[in-house]
Amino acid sequence: MKIQVEELKHAGFRIEDELVHEDLIPFVQRLIKKPLWVSRLYWASNLLFLMLLIGLGFWKIKYGNMAAADVILPAVTGIGLSLLLVPVHEALHAIAYKMVGAPLVSFDAQWKKLVFMAVAHRFVASRNEFIVVALAPFLVISLVLGPLAIVLGGGSDMFFLGMVLAHASMCSGDFALLAYFELHNGKELVSYDDRYLKKSWFLVR
Repeated sequence: MKIQVEELKHAGFRIEDELVHEDLIPFVQRLIKKPLWVSRLYWASNLLFLMLLIGLGFWKIKYGNMAAADVILPAVTGIGLSLLLVPVHEALHAIAYKMVGAPLVSFDAQWKKLVFMAVAHRFVASRNEFIVVALAPFLVISLVLGPLAIVLGGGSDMFFLGMVLAHASMCSGDFALLAYFELHNGKELVSYDDRYLKKSWFLVR
């Protein structure tokens, strides 16, 4: 969005919420449980991937003459190795931020809480820009690994579906932030981060 933080007040925006990054987990937990379309989409996508994983595993054991261990082990391995997708996930956020015009993007981590984030320092993001940034990792990784599972087949399909499921579950923060925007439908809502204060602000007009 082509507006500077210093110009927001004069443009009629007022602060609606301040999010301390240390408090991100309770913020996410509160929003992802609300009966909103975005939160329903999050839970529905996770349920879909889980059903695909279980259904494919059942089919392989019953009709594919595969041992249970040969089906379950790749899936569990894929779920476990999904942590390797964290740098890719955050890099996709950064790329999306750059695409919508953010000049400076950095990364932050709360290792004890396993919370990771891409931070666009003092870049004011509109609703549409935030949607692009938030959904980029979920869409790209799901649309790459999902078809890859189908093409490779064998035990690889269970492995990659396991990764897709685990990654989708890790996108709760992205969907929760989108849910916050949904809560403010009908208002012009913008957001920006401060990498040094480790806070984000949401403003409306």
